[in-house]
Amino acid sequence: MKARILLPAALALLAVLSCKIPGSSSPSASTASSATVFLTDYSGDFSYSLDVGSDPKNVYFVFSNKQVSTSADAATVKNSVGSIKVNGSTIAASTTQPAGGPSASSTKAKDHLALKNRNILSVVGGSGFTAAKSIAVGSTSSDAVSTSGSFYDTTVSDYSTFTATCQYTSGPITVSDGTTRTLNVYVANNCWNGTQSGEGAYGSKKHGINRDMVNALAAKFLTDGVNDIYGWETAMLGPEWGSTGYSELIGFDKQIDILLTDISGDNNDDGSGADGVIVGYFDPSNNFTNTALTSMGYAADSNQKIMFVIDAVLYANPNADGGTSSGGTGWSASNYWAEEVFSTLSHEFQHMIQFYRKGIVVRGDGETADTWINEMCSQLVEDLVASKLGVKGPRGVDPSDGTAGPTDNKYGRIPYFNQYLSSIDRQLTKTSDYDVLDYSFSYAFGAWLMRNYGGAQFVKNVVYSSATDSDCITNAVNSYSGQSLSMGDLISRWAVAVLGSSRTDMPLGYRYNTGDWTNSSSNGVPYKLGSIDFFNYSWTPQVLSGSATTNSIAASSNVYYLAKTGMTGSKNWSLSLPKGVGFNVYVTQ
Repeated sequence: MKARILLPAALALLAVLSCKIPGSSSPSASTASSATVFLTDYSGDFSYSLDVGSDPKNVYFVFSNKQVSTSADAATVKNSVGSIKVNGSTIAASTTQPAGGPSASSTKAKDHLALKNRNILSVVGGSGFTAAKSIAVGSTSSDAVSTSGSFYDTTVSDYSTFTATCQYTSGPITVSDGTTRTLNVYVANNCWNGTQSGEGAYGSKKHGINRDMVNALAAKFLTDGVNDIYGWETAMLGPEWGSTGYSELIGFDKQIDILLTDISGDNNDDGSGADGVIVGYFDPSNNFTNTALTSMGYAADSNQKIMFVIDAVLYANPNADGGTSSGGTGWSASNYWAEEVFSTLSHEFQHMIQFYRKGIVVRGDGETADTWINEMCSQLVEDLVASKLGVKGPRGVDPSDGTAGPTDNKYGRIPYFNQYLSSIDRQLTKTSDYDVLDYSFSYAFGAWLMRNYGGAQFVKNVVYSSATDSDCITNAVNSYSGQSLSMGDLISRWAVAVLGSSRTDMPLGYRYNTGDWTNSSSNGVPYKLGSIDFFNYSWTPQVLSGSATTNSIAASSNVYYLAKTGMTGSKNWSLSLPKGVGFNVYVTQ
């Protein structure tokens, strides 16, 4: 197989350019069943020639806007059908989705919460932290069962309080670093049922929380030994809190609280509706004292606890598939929304740890990674612990299955990613108005990074980096690989990896699918990542062909174009690439 670039003389004087197969481990071009990747790095007008030999091949062009924050003009491909602008398409949001499939409700983010996670001081009005002479580390404390207190749900804008009662406390549990933790679970009084059945005992809420639900949630988060969300994530990323030395922040009493309430008061039990629901959240303002918040001119809405908030109505949904059929099938920890809540706990715990590690310990200013990176890290942690938790996780595959799973898969983040793959407005590095589609893109990108550049160690390196932008990603990649790849390089290679995900022989750096687990470890704890094939999902990747629209390519995004199917022999294309747009070729049988 041969590829040739013909450049105008002016361009030829600027650089020596060629197509090449990346690395000695790449698939052989001489094998009929092989896949070949040609990497290029140039812009302007040029002629591209390709000879695939006598065996029919499919030829894909991948156009990558390698600019992190700036959109680019469309690329142009000229062949026998004329001049084609290849740049993506405008896709209306889907009004339907597969039953049991990805839901905006399970992934919706409030911009205000996202901004708090990103830069809490910019929200509450603080100019920095004040060093205290000493903040003592207290002994492990716990709240007595049946103790009631007033709480804030910070998704409610009027800052009203409600009463919740402690329904579970673990007592001190020794964790992996030799310290102890206590877990308390509070339930809003208007969401407490307390019995196995008898809906209606908790007022107007569709479903109420009972003792079995509380015990199941607590067992998933913190038990004895490294056999829970707490142990798995802290082995990877370190503790969630400690002595900070800052007077604005609450002390360290070795206590974690989970609050179950009807988040936002919407009584939504299936994620339906235009605005969806929030399954759970971590709000770093709860780590502040109310005295500090009021001194900054902000509302005194801190619960002054290291805590998560989980939606009680969703969690208690008795339907196995998460639907709303009358009566349901009986609550079980294996029901759809119960598993979503367990995975959400692991997701939010990453946010909690990153706020402490990157924001307080490393940087000292409360800033964490850009929204898309922080959300990516939380989804990658979900991926790493899914097989341990016994949930499908963002991959959407049975947690015992290390293969790429069944075809027509409706679960996880990938179906939405596939549907909007070549959409013109799907910027990977998005930092505001984050929605369900943005989660799917950051997960798809991070899942590739993690499977090629260190697994659990990759996530740790991102969280421990002082950088808050894409530098924390490129630094983690290059530290592991010994290469010097830019963010643009990663965006471009990621695109090729998506197209090659149905293969189990793609070289390292382009690999999603080995046919089995990819293994990594941190502090002696093993983690498994299952294979991913984007062509196994209910919506397969949106690859363009024929003519396309004429809009620009969003920053840090890719457009996929099927240039020729069943090609034999040689063919020539004339291309025009705007500045900042990369061009790669993927050839497969």
